[in-house]
Amino acid sequence: MVALTGLALCLTGLCMKGATDMVSMLTRTLTMMVLALAVTLVAGCESMITGGPLIRPGEPTGVIEVVNNSGLTINSVAISNCSASTYGLNRLPNGVVIPHGRSYSFPVSAGCWDVLAGVYNADFSHADTRRRITVAPNVRFRFHVNDGR
Repeated sequence: MVALTGLALCLTGLCMKGATDMVSMLTRTLTMMVLALAVTLVAGCESMITGGPLIRPGEPTGVIEVVNNSGLTINSVAISNCSASTYGLNRLPNGVVIPHGRSYSFPVSAGCWDVLAGVYNADFSHADTRRRITVAPNVRFRFHVNDGR
């Protein structure tokens, strides 16, 4: 109550001795609370944006191998944990594509994954294949992309 009274007095231009210290302290406290909230919200949204980490520490792993039989060059592979709300970002390293007849492997934690692989062009045209898969520990799951479907 004292801090709010001091703040009200300073806002009206009647700052009393000590009131500016209270306002300064209140401002710093509110700033820290807002920053803490923002960091918490961004951290909680990371998996929505990225699709989550492919390998979770301490869990057994397997491999998702994307095999391109489409006749096209795959330039995007999105992989997300099944509990994520989006497929996330392209998991292929910058500048890497999967030509027809080739494959690319992604080590992942064992479990449920949503996979989307395809061709995405600058004009927003695309052809892709989507599938929910379960990867077992120490197993290579081959995800085949055929004719862009």
